[in-house]
Amino acid sequence: MVDCDLDLNNILLAMFFSVSGLRGIVGKDLTPDLIRKYLSGFYQVIGGDRICIGRDSRRDSSELSQIVSNILTSFGGRVTDVGVAPTPTVLLAVRKLGFDGGIIITASHNPYPYNGLKFVHRGGRFFFYHEIKRISEGGDSPSGNGEITSTDGISLHLNEIVNHPLVEEECRLKVGIDPVNGSGCMALKSLLGRLGCKVFAINDQPTGIFSRPPEPTADSLSALSKVVEENRLDIGFGLDPDGDRLSIVDEQGVPLGEEYTLPLLVNEYLDYKKGPVVVNLSTSRMTEEIARDFNVPFYRARVGEANVVEQMLKVSAVIGGEGNGGLIIPEVNLTRDAILAAGLVVSLIRRNQTKVSELVRIVPKFFMRKERLSINLKIWKQLKSLIAKEFHGEKDTTDGIRITNEKIWIHLRLSRTEPVVRLIVESQDRKMVEDYIHRVSQIVRSLG
Repeated sequence: MVDCDLDLNNILLAMFFSVSGLRGIVGKDLTPDLIRKYLSGFYQVIGGDRICIGRDSRRDSSELSQIVSNILTSFGGRVTDVGVAPTPTVLLAVRKLGFDGGIIITASHNPYPYNGLKFVHRGGRFFFYHEIKRISEGGDSPSGNGEITSTDGISLHLNEIVNHPLVEEECRLKVGIDPVNGSGCMALKSLLGRLGCKVFAINDQPTGIFSRPPEPTADSLSALSKVVEENRLDIGFGLDPDGDRLSIVDEQGVPLGEEYTLPLLVNEYLDYKKGPVVVNLSTSRMTEEIARDFNVPFYRARVGEANVVEQMLKVSAVIGGEGNGGLIIPEVNLTRDAILAAGLVVSLIRRNQTKVSELVRIVPKFFMRKERLSINLKIWKQLKSLIAKEFHGEKDTTDGIRITNEKIWIHLRLSRTEPVVRLIVESQDRKMVEDYIHRVSQIVRSLG
């Protein structure tokens, strides 16, 4: 296969502008002039003037949203603002309300002071790589006299969720939540309330002040685990700041980790509707094993939500996502949707009259380690070459290097949102995982 890694001259640009959007520090990287350039490109690409915007709860998101709105209206754009709302809320609004495109003010899981812009296609999805490239080229700024209005995107989003056939009307569970003071606070609480659940919330004010690491990993959900255990709750949900990733804590207060969200729901969903499944190259083998049990086609795409969605549309997948807690169900939303995932999980528990810890037992058991490695980027190609020689198996170089054999897989890739190299190793043999991690670390050290 062709190695699709970015060359080193473009790595810094990719960390700033990628298929995930535009990211940086407001006033330092994200200046009005630069934002205008990218919005000019966006406005030309969408070919229309009706634009939906929303934002996360970061302290400077309101200011950045105002800058974006003013620039778009100066182009003649008719802007509809949904305010502080989860990322999936904005994408659903774009598709359901017929907007020409959308802008989301967020830096997703990146810490403060980072912020950014995500660009939404009229189809209610993020732009694919070849499309996003056109936005980065900018263009002549049009001139006009637009307007700004507002609408309630969250109610629209919640109505779509509660009307799904797999979402139960009366779940009546006791649920702990930790939305990390992000944009998912109101949507998650409102949905659970509509489903008859009693909510025990922490970090549930959209202040944008993250009281824990923003990614909802098992390690970051210790406070939520305590709430679940002390109050004898049925389940706990942790979100990331923009509400597109969901992590689960079981009834014993044990955080499952992000990787379990997708296989639990894929197992339930394929029983309802069989069809192809798509995940990214870094996602756990658990989902692959479940797809095999249902005898449905299974595909892997490059890391990045837009890449997964593009593959899902190509193969008409019924469900997919990423192992970071990101569920995608195209018939509801063409994006990762943590609010939808929460509604489906509580419904799954209610429908099966069981506990989370019991549901987990039906999922194949694997051990996964995720590491972030700091390296001199100049050794990246040499590192990949040495990794390819060190480990045997089927090699895939579409996104870094992934090596798979019958017992274990390893994936090493450059992050496109942070200046690090990500390493993931998974097997049913814990000792083998530790051995692979050790061997990769030795290779990195040998390169200096």
